Amino acid sequence: MKESKLSVAAIAAKAILMTAIILAANGCANSTQDGGNGGSNQAQGEGTAKPDGSGQNGVDGSTNAGEGDGNEPTTSEQPGGESTEPEPEVDQPDGGSAPTGEGKPDTDDGTSGKAYVAENEAFRILSPEIDAQVGRTFTVKGQARVFEAAFSYTFEDGHEVLAEGHVQASQGAPEWGDFEFEVQVKEPISPTSPTGTLTIYEVSAKDGSPVHQLTITVQFDPALLPAEE
Repeated sequence: MKESKLSVAAIAAKAILMTAIILAANGCANSTQDGGNGGSNQAQGEGTAKPDGSGQNGVDGSTNAGEGDGNEPTTSEQPGGESTEPEPEVDQPDGGSAPTGEGKPDTDDGTSGKAYVAENEAFRILSPEIDAQVGRTFTVKGQARVFEAAFSYTFEDGHEVLAEGHVQASQGAPEWGDFEFEVQVKEPISPTSPTGTLTIYEVSAKDGSPVHQLTITVQFDPALLPAEE
């Protein structure tokens, strides 16, 4: 009878021991699973970017990949789509100052490219050249700025008038009018000195006197001069 009680007690003790072992094993398994779940959750939390309120995502305060040491990357656009790229400069033409777009037109009074042998406020003579050699006939060209485009001329050799006349320019004052006329020594007059003097002038509307006189000299062809004795 006593031996039977011992057997029952031994079996009960073994059952209790086995139960304890099973419970301990279950506890370790749960602890391991919880630890694994915690580690996984921690790893998942560390690997998930969370907004920090400043527009930057990261883990433990670190910035997103590609953002360097925390400085914001430089972009070519600002919010709203406006580009910050500087506008290309427009080359200005040389000349010391930028063009204003309101240039004054060049005025042409008929003098461009012309060289006058003599001139005053009313007349400009282009030809003949001063002291040019002339014959009994020669041509005079130039411009006049006279009332009603009319003027006169005389040609003499220092002793007498060899030729005279009236000329009409292409237009009257205040514009410059072109003129061209021919001087012809009167027949049978011949020059008596080697130098001839051409004078062009405007006739005064007030008293008929010559005004704005302009004079040039020419040299006669020696064949026109009287033979020396």
